Amino acid sequence: MTRILLLPAVLLLLFPPGCGKSAPAGRTPIVFYCGAGLRDPAEKLIALFESRLPVKVSADYAGSEVLLSRLKLHAQGDLFMPGDARYVDQAAAAGLVAARETLHAWRPVIFVPKGNPAAVKTLEDLVRGKVRLGLGNPRACAIGKLSRKVFAKAGIPWEKVKEKVTFFSLTVNELALQVRARALDAVIVWDATAGQFSRFGRAIPIPPPAGTASTIDLALLSFSKRPALARRLLRLAASPPGKAAFQGF
Repeated sequence: MTRILLLPAVLLLLFPPGCGKSAPAGRTPIVFYCGAGLRDPAEKLIALFESRLPVKVSADYAGSEVLLSRLKLHAQGDLFMPGDARYVDQAAAAGLVAARETLHAWRPVIFVPKGNPAAVKTLEDLVRGKVRLGLGNPRACAIGKLSRKVFAKAGIPWEKVKEKVTFFSLTVNELALQVRARALDAVIVWDATAGQFSRFGRAIPIPPPAGTASTIDLALLSFSKRPALARRLLRLAASPPGKAAFQGF
């Protein structure tokens, strides 16, 4: 039976972290909304920024779709870095973006446990036999929405894919953790995510056009309460020292 995780996303959307709290004047942190799969480089970037300025950055990690919905609903926060630049495009179309920088690119891959017990080699293998397949929820995270497009570009009907999915996740990291636990035979994650969990499985490339790269943009939000400082973090992220946070990621 397919497990779809939706309630946590609804709760996170309606009650974002820090809702109802106020910081002392002059000590309000910069609020950084970040896709969960980008946590490692984001933490490196934040540490670099905080080492240079006496400013705190409060990071909120969640699925990109959840974060975008929260921004539209609450109009709070300073920076937004989702797992796919198309979420920044949507935010910009809604008038939520004051500035943006492209920082990195990554590709979707099939990730299987060590030994590849289901003998998965291609996208077509994911919808054959009894493969326990996990995908990101298209309504919650960037990799979920992109996975649907990956199958479409490969000519595999989404209805056929859904029949095989036994686990829909809210974030990309949850998929890798399922492979680590050997609870799934295959998932689609970012190449960087597969790299972080390489001790527990291996990545199988998805050739173009289905496996095309997605870019990562960092956006300064138009309703930022600390726009000058948030813009400094944006510029740092786009600089060589900032982009170095993504090296090896």
